[in-house]
Amino acid sequence: MFVYAVVIGTERDAAVAVASVDRAHRTVAGADEVDRQRWVAATLFDSARDAHALFGDPLSADDAERVLAAYAPIATALRVPAEAWFASVAAFDAYWERTLPTLRVTDDARGIVRDLLHPRFAPLWVRAAMPLVRVVTVGMLPEALRRQYGFPWGPRERRRFRRVVRLVRVVRALVPGWALRLPGPLLLRAMHRAAARYAHRT
Repeated sequence: MFVYAVVIGTERDAAVAVASVDRAHRTVAGADEVDRQRWVAATLFDSARDAHALFGDPLSADDAERVLAAYAPIATALRVPAEAWFASVAAFDAYWERTLPTLRVTDDARGIVRDLLHPRFAPLWVRAAMPLVRVVTVGMLPEALRRQYGFPWGPRERRRFRRVVRLVRVVRALVPGWALRLPGPLLLRAMHRAAARYAHRT
C-alpha cells in the first residue's frame, strides 16, 4: 500500500501513507536512521524485481533501471536523501551484496514482520489473501534472513511455495489487467479510512 500510494497515488495519498509509516516507527528504536530506511526502500525494489521474474514477467535491463528510478520517491518519502538513492542497478546490486551478509534480525524486526503478515485490522479481502501472501513473502526471503526470522522452510513449505507461484502465474494470465490493478485503489481507500479513524481517536 505504501509503494502504491507514493508512486502512483496523489500527493494526499502519499502524505497519508508517510504519516502512517511515521506513526509505526515511533516505537522502533533507530527506525528513522537513514541507512535503515535506505535498506527498507532497497528491499521494496528488490522484491518488485524478483516478483516480476518469479511470476513470469522478468524485467529487461532497461526496465530494471526505470523501475529503480521510479522507486527513488519511495526512498525520499522515507527520509532518505535523494543523493543516497542508487544511480544504477549495478550500484544497487553492489550495495545489496555488500549489505545482506551484515544483517541481523532483531526482536523488533520479528514483531514488525509478524504484524505485517497477520494484519488484524486490514479489510476482510486483504486478510483472506494473507495466507498466500505469507507463503510468497517467506519464499522470496534470502535464506539467511528466513532462517534468522525463524520461518520453517522444509520440503512441505517449498512445495506449497511452488504451488502458489504456479497459481499466481495462471491468475495473471487469465485475469484482465483492470482487475489485477483493482486492489491498488481499494487499498488506498482502506488506508484513508484507517487514517480517519486514527485522527478521530486523537
